[in-house]
Amino acid sequence: MALMSLTVLAACTAPAVPSGLAPRFGEVKARFVTGRDVDVIEVRALESSAIRTATLVMPDGTRVEAEQIDGTPSPSLPTAPTAGIGLGAESTTLVGQVASAALIRLPDPPAYRQAWKAAVIDVTIGDGAGRRAERLAAPPPP
Repeated sequence: MALMSLTVLAACTAPAVPSGLAPRFGEVKARFVTGRDVDVIEVRALESSAIRTATLVMPDGTRVEAEQIDGTPSPSLPTAPTAGIGLGAESTTLVGQVASAALIRLPDPPAYRQAWKAAVIDVTIGDGAGRRAERLAAPPPP
């Protein structure tokens, strides 16, 4: 039973991002993930604090909250391969940073396709005095 619960939980997490598409420190990005659920916008950040809220705001005022937010403190990123014989892949741990992802499911994909250019995503990162807000342009539909 516990194994099945872990399997279901693992299936719900945000997918890994190739290093070329991952945000750099201090960056927040929104996109649709090719080959995944095309009705879900993924918002990713690499910051000193995690994403706390992510909300799609449509031009008509409709607000859609993220259905899931995940954060990984001190994430590890693979380093570029080097020439020679190695026993395993090397990685760099980003101490003091948090990689986080929020998933926003579109309630009405056809309406989004028509109005996405005027839609925005409001993101809140961190808590307390370190809390900050970002407003992103909504990504183009796939």
